[in-house]
Amino acid sequence: MSYTRAQLRDRVRQRADLENTSAQVDAELNDHINEGAAYWHDFLIGVLGERYSLTTVSGSTVAGTSSYNIGSAMTFNCTDFYRPINARVTFDSLSFPLAAFNPVDEILSTASTSWGADYLPRYAFEQNADGTNKILFDPPPDQAYSITIKYHPAEPVYTAESGAGGVIYMPFPEGIIYKAAIEMKTKERQDASSLEKGLMAIQKRVEDWVGSVDMGEPWTTLRMKSGGHSRWRRDRIF
Repeated sequence: MSYTRAQLRDRVRQRADLENTSAQVDAELNDHINEGAAYWHDFLIGVLGERYSLTTVSGSTVAGTSSYNIGSAMTFNCTDFYRPINARVTFDSLSFPLAAFNPVDEILSTASTSWGADYLPRYAFEQNADGTNKILFDPPPDQAYSITIKYHPAEPVYTAESGAGGVIYMPFPEGIIYKAAIEMKTKERQDASSLEKGLMAIQKRVEDWVGSVDMGEPWTTLRMKSGGHSRWRRDRIF
């Protein structure tokens, strides 16, 4: 379900039981709504993972270069990069997933190496103190390769009353309303404990819903090998 910003303000005032107050103007309530949307966006990413709000950005490597910027007018050009998920490389129109590594704990290769289906590089994401994002490859490429990054975009922001920037869809939008109402109550120095319990109840409902969806996922049989011994177990494929 989607709401315009004006509709959300009405819902927030009703939920906070502050319909008739003039202490907080629309601009303040708009800030509460955007803060609520950011909070709810993070919650949904944590609970729903790759089921929620995904997009990709592509770019090409340069021979001998292991580090690439992600952002506006960068090698990986996007304006909404938030939480990275994975990276893939393309060879001969075939896409291959790359394995991640920890650049802090490992010594990186310095020599450029030919990548291929039989020799896939590893990748790592980094965020600098100034908020800029990078992707690193180990070893550095010997030529241009096409890379695709999958990520969660940044939280939606209401910038208008309606139309573009004024109507945003997010699952279970009551979470935004409750969080904004809590901020409104807190600003008025009123007890928000009942709203906090309501928000927790919505979060639990979402978590239960995810659990019920997971129960419908197909099962597969995996062979686990350790110390020369094998055992079998069943697991879900997501």
